[in-house]
Amino acid sequence: MKTEKLFILVTLSVVCHTLNAQTNFTFTDLNGRTYSNANVRSQNPASILISWGSGGLARVDFTNLPTDIQTMLNYDPTNAAAFRKQQDDAEKAKAAAYEAAAPLRKAAQEEQARFNRVKATEHDVIGQVFQVTKDGALVNLYAGIDDATAQRIMAQPPIGVYDGPKTLVFLVGYNSPMVENEWLRLKTYPIGNYTYDAMSGTTKTILKITPNFQTALQYEIDQETLGGGFGSGAN
Repeated sequence: MKTEKLFILVTLSVVCHTLNAQTNFTFTDLNGRTYSNANVRSQNPASILISWGSGGLARVDFTNLPTDIQTMLNYDPTNAAAFRKQQDDAEKAKAAAYEAAAPLRKAAQEEQARFNRVKATEHDVIGQVFQVTKDGALVNLYAGIDDATAQRIMAQPPIGVYDGPKTLVFLVGYNSPMVENEWLRLKTYPIGNYTYDAMSGTTKTILKITPNFQTALQYEIDQETLGGGFGSGAN
């Protein structure tokens, strides 16, 4: 403990300390600027911090001080050079660390941009299950339903019958078992298209959606890997 205290005291006295003795003096630096009523607030081996005049504050490098002021403040060129090297090395290490972290920053920015893109596709939808399959369900989505109508539809059992404009989509990633004619109200995200064989014998392609945000994020990642980008229409 005594050794640690001694180390701290020595460090503070050499690197950065307050000099109460050097107060109210006037000097002109080597650039010709005069500081009147100067008071040394603190110093390190390479420079001093002074208050001067009527409220001015300045940091002056020892190499810009006249010789008598350097002597008064115990300036040591060797210590100053070592201090500057230490500062330079620290700045270089900081710059190197910042550069090394560039891939991480880029990845974080891309991740945030991907999150925002997927979030922007979120839609609050109301639909009725048309047909359940092993992979999901064909669902008729209804547009333009106000809250009052939505509440009547979502009541158990539904109150009245709604027969507005509808769009057939394929829903995947729903956490609960679905049954035909069940009404659903969900926040969903588009994740490409779904192709199926209709009862008429024709092949149809419709929008595929999911209520699972993580599934939508993974879809976006997969599309980036394939070079397609969000909403490229992959099955």
